[in-house]
Amino acid sequence: MKKNTLHIEHFIRRQLDLWTTVSPSNHLTKQLLVNGSVVTVQYNPAREWSAAARVDKVSVSKRPCFLCAVNRPQQQIDIIRGNYRLLVNPYPVLPQHLTIADSRHLPQAIAGRMGDMLNWAQALEGFLLFYNGPQSGASAPDHFHFQAVAAGHTPLERVMQTSKGVGEGLAGFSGRYYLFSDTRKKPVCEVFEHICQQLGSTSGDEPMMNIYCHCISGKWTLAVIPRRRHRPERYFAGDDSNMLISPGGLDMAGIIVAARKQDFDRITAQDVEQIYSEVAFQ
Repeated sequence: MKKNTLHIEHFIRRQLDLWTTVSPSNHLTKQLLVNGSVVTVQYNPAREWSAAARVDKVSVSKRPCFLCAVNRPQQQIDIIRGNYRLLVNPYPVLPQHLTIADSRHLPQAIAGRMGDMLNWAQALEGFLLFYNGPQSGASAPDHFHFQAVAAGHTPLERVMQTSKGVGEGLAGFSGRYYLFSDTRKKPVCEVFEHICQQLGSTSGDEPMMNIYCHCISGKWTLAVIPRRRHRPERYFAGDDSNMLISPGGLDMAGIIVAARKQDFDRITAQDVEQIYSEVAFQ
């Protein structure tokens, strides 16, 4: 991992020493060729709670918020930076999986937060930051948070490394995406706002999307994947012929998480392609 300003490796080691029940980050995997890219399918039973989470407003209002400090386990430590708390994700998908949660209980909404995302990407150089919209994979749509994972594990990052300016409406393995980079924060924020205006929203909220950001040697690169659905048609609904796969940011970046072994065993490249075609724009 590249150097960053927050001594993350020491922080993670300390957290794992204090909280021994944190799920391991090494999981059973297999690779599938999807739209010309190698997509990894990961069997990760610890993610079942997230994949099966009810995210409608009524269900969310009835459960305690697991990102609020008062509800977090005593063993979970944090790094406080401004209005945010950096946490180790107890159910990691990839190595060094972090959650960056607002200290306040505010809803998942990116408006006014892009500058914060860029600042975190700079502080966590060597990581890929991502944002799941409230209807695009977030299992805690009531509490604002980013996530971050150690860089170099997703197919999307290879695409991001090719960015030389602004690319709109590009076609990728998981669907249409927007890609842009700059060494100045203000232009990045302005282009992002322009993209949001183009995408619009049918619900009155922000556009459905997943957002990715990394900062390498002072240059920020953002990728935005617009969404049209939260979950695919075959999402598990008490029928074993369906699959318990609820695509979030890492799924859209090329790491499909299967919480059930039966889904991991049977999923094919055609299934993954269908999932992408249903939740994203092609």
